[in-house]
Amino acid sequence: MARRQFAVVGMPSTTFGDSYDLVAGAATIYSLSPRGSLAPGDGDRLSHWIYEMPYSLWAGGGIQTTAEELSRWIIALSQGKLIDDAHVQRMWQPEPLNSGANGDWAAGWPVLKADHPRQVAGIGGARAAFVVYPDEDLAVIVLTNLAGANPQRFVRRIGEFYQTGQTTLPINAH
Repeated sequence: MARRQFAVVGMPSTTFGDSYDLVAGAATIYSLSPRGSLAPGDGDRLSHWIYEMPYSLWAGGGIQTTAEELSRWIIALSQGKLIDDAHVQRMWQPEPLNSGANGDWAAGWPVLKADHPRQVAGIGGARAAFVVYPDEDLAVIVLTNLAGANPQRFVRRIGEFYQTGQTTLPINAH
């Protein structure tokens, strides 16, 4: 990955690891959850969130990157610079089920919408999400440092904002 993907795209800060690794400029991960403290009002404050991820899971959930570097990777992938365009397009098509119906996944990518305009996604650890709109040359990336922020719940709404050409987000947007 480092040699054939990250280096090709120009992602010098991107690496694999967990919260025990020191990464220059990385934001500390926080959690808003009860801490089990006996002090009144202490249970719901922000606290550091430490996670340990075994090496065997790094490929699926241990990438540490920035929104800028991830955007470079998505652009390069979309332009056929990492693999040829035919394979990219195939990678974003839902896999057929035994019944003949389309499945919800395509070669490791969740397929949010299979017809035009297509939407494929990447979700990571309830802190990161992105949606690629291949037919519209658009991708929306949301990376947070709040465990449980679940940006997959609202990242598509941001995409809808751009698709409709709105100039302002509604105040009550979720």
